[in-house]
Amino acid sequence: MDRRTFLSVVLAAPAFGQAARAFEQTRPKAVPWTEWGGPHRNFQTEASGLRDSWPAAGPRVIWKRALGEGYSSPVVENNVLYTMYGKPGQEVVMAADATTGMTLWERTSPMTFRSDAAVDMGNGPYATPLVVGDRLFTAGVAGRLQCFEKKTGKLLWTQQLWEDHQGSRLMYGYASSPTAFRETVIVPVGGPGKALMAFQQPDGKVA
Repeated sequence: MDRRTFLSVVLAAPAFGQAARAFEQTRPKAVPWTEWGGPHRNFQTEASGLRDSWPAAGPRVIWKRALGEGYSSPVVENNVLYTMYGKPGQEVVMAADATTGMTLWERTSPMTFRSDAAVDMGNGPYATPLVVGDRLFTAGVAGRLQCFEKKTGKLLWTQQLWEDHQGSRLMYGYASSPTAFRETVIVPVGGPGKALMAFQQPDGKVA
């Protein structure tokens, strides 16, 4: 199995002619997709005006770029796409222009984790980033929970769920995507008395 991550953006409009021009005039407003499963974590969107059928050859590809290893899915807000991927010895968090695919910023962290699961499970990352306000939250394959300034990629705080909080170490690594509740970000951790933990969004302190 090819575990490399590819990002592709496709055009859901007709490729040419009067129908294409009509679509451009009535193009639906983009709806933010800010966490795993979408804004309501149910894989549904309030966007309207979407096509109910595809061309026989499929939608036209606007851009496509290879990243690295992993299964992290993208989130999108205000035409900026955020995701994670792995490469030898590193785990990468990135922001890209959703229209062109050009990198806006990337932040790398050392990563030496190797999965003990079947080879086709890969070595992560598996979790999807979370966008809340001006911040981006990510959970790495070795339980590294991080908070970034979403515009610049500046690292604001880090919590090590395995080392600092004795979280459960699974053979394939950490795979849970963070979710937000009020002023906290919540993640499964595991370990005695710590099935779930909530951290304050501004400073990462345990709530």
